[in-house]
Amino acid sequence: MVHLAIRASSFFALTIALFNVRSIKDAKEDLRDSVFLEVTSGMTLDLGSLRFFEGTEQEEPRVEFHFPKQIEGRSTLDPDSERIVFHCKASAKTPRLGHGNTLALRAEFHPRAMCVHGVPDL
Repeated sequence: MVHLAIRASSFFALTIALFNVRSIKDAKEDLRDSVFLEVTSGMTLDLGSLRFFEGTEQEEPRVEFHFPKQIEGRSTLDPDSERIVFHCKASAKTPRLGHGNTLALRAEFHPRAMCVHGVPDL
């Protein structure tokens, strides 16, 4: 599951539920170089920060990627954009036999269609 939403703070949160977050948590790459949003204009929005949630009996393990809402006083994402594309590549520093050691994700969002309770989500 991948979800992009606004938080009552200065960032957009993109949440991905993953069975094994190790490839991201223990990534050999600098995730600030390999995780970004591609916006309609062809520009990219770099990762601001991220949080890891190990999961509980009630919740799946997940990673929350944070992207800034504004840069120099200007909005970073246009709610009227045709699409926004999330990119993420990571590989574990210490590969383990029999485990998924690399991860490549691409998720496309259509802001105009994103609504929660009939209200735009961006």
